[in-house]
Amino acid sequence: MRIAVFVISSILFLLHQFIQWGLGIHLPIIDSYLDPVLAMPILLILMDWEMTVFRDRPPLSTGEMIGSIIVFSLIFEWIFPALSEDFTGDIIDIAAYFVGGLLYYWAQQFDEKA
Repeated sequence: MRIAVFVISSILFLLHQFIQWGLGIHLPIIDSYLDPVLAMPILLILMDWEMTVFRDRPPLSTGEMIGSIIVFSLIFEWIFPALSEDFTGDIIDIAAYFVGGLLYYWAQQFDEKA
């Protein structure tokens, strides 16, 4: 299931980037919050893959997952906006990161039960 979530999230992310920047079509709510939702399953699954393939470790624990979401939220919503005016911090984005983290968590739980 994690592979399916990764592939679908990646395709949706790339499709949204193409629609937004390639075609110049802007959908304000989607432009604001889809990427943060999709970022977490993509990043967490990549972290999972790196840990299991290259470090022979089990998948991310719930604590590691939550810690990663918090770190990414701090980087994307506090540090980047502090360093550049091209970025804007948004508390709702943090909620979107946690929604994406839930997608990863559910996929991970599904894989463990299968």
